[in-house]
Amino acid sequence: IRLRDAFLRFASLGALISLGVSSLSIALFAATVGVWPAKIGGVVVAAVLNFLAARWSIEGRFLR
Repeated sequence: IRLRDAFLRFASLGALISLGVSSLSIALFAATVGVWPAKIGGVVVAAVLNFLAARWSIEGRFLR
C-alpha cells in the first residue's frame, strides 16, 4: 500500500469516526446524562475506534 493512500485512508476514517461517534453520543445521551459526559464518552469510544482504523488503514491489519 502506498504511503499517500494509507494517509488518505487514515485521515478520512479518523475524521469520519470522530465526528460520527461524537455527534451520535451527544444525540443519544445528552438528554439523560448531559452534554459534557456524553461528549467525553464519545471521545473515549472514538479514540478506540480510531486506533483500530489506523491499524487497518496503515498496517493493513485490524486486531492482530
